[in-house]
Amino acid sequence: MLKAPVVSDRTFTDLYFLLQSHQTLHTGVKPFECPQCGKSFGSLSNFRAHERRHKKSAKKKAEEEKAAAAATSNVDLLGDPLADPLDLGSGAQLSEKPTVSRVR
Repeated sequence: MLKAPVVSDRTFTDLYFLLQSHQTLHTGVKPFECPQCGKSFGSLSNFRAHERRHKKSAKKKAEEEKAAAAATSNVDLLGDPLADPLDLGSGAQLSEKPTVSRVR
């Protein structure tokens, strides 16, 4: 049997924690559950990595919504993008008909 070197009083505690975390691999116990999606994890480090993914996707979604809102406000400033650019409005009319010159 492998004996751990006794360096401090924490050695036994550290080994006990490692044994407990290792046993979760064999028992299938997953004590860390995500409150957002309900997925469970056997180790704290995997759970924390999962949490970071939630935060990253939420940040990305917020940036996309902000970009969409900015694009919508730019369209409002420019007017209707499908409107005829030669349409001068209902009250404005040209005073003369345009003439076409022919080159001989």
